[in-house]
Amino acid sequence: MTTVLNRDSIQVKRDIQRRIEDHVAKYCNALEENFKQYSIDSYKRNIQEQRFPENTKYYEERLAEIENGTANLYKFDYQVGKKYIKVFNLQYSEASDYYNRPAGYRAGSVTAFIDKNTGEVYKPAS
Repeated sequence: MTTVLNRDSIQVKRDIQRRIEDHVAKYCNALEENFKQYSIDSYKRNIQEQRFPENTKYYEERLAEIENGTANLYKFDYQVGKKYIKVFNLQYSEASDYYNRPAGYRAGSVTAFIDKNTGEVYKPAS
């Protein structure tokens, strides 16, 4: 059986794909905010409970960086492929003379694959 696509059905399919891509962008922003809140909660809990008293100054410095916006937290981005949209994290790396690399964000591990046509979210194999 052959599927006949008319102009309207192609337009609807493209509209759905655009909407899904908009949701993926919002998903990336939500992941960044969740990571930020998790980091804040973790540092505050470590300060409060004095788990590692020798690291209290470090935790306070990291909290200050997060609050003033200079912390190099994970960022999340996506890449559109043929069938799936790949969501991955970006990790900050300091400059390295040994590896001849400048400081900046580099692609990290994949967080999810999202079907371009249905919006279904798949977690990567671990």
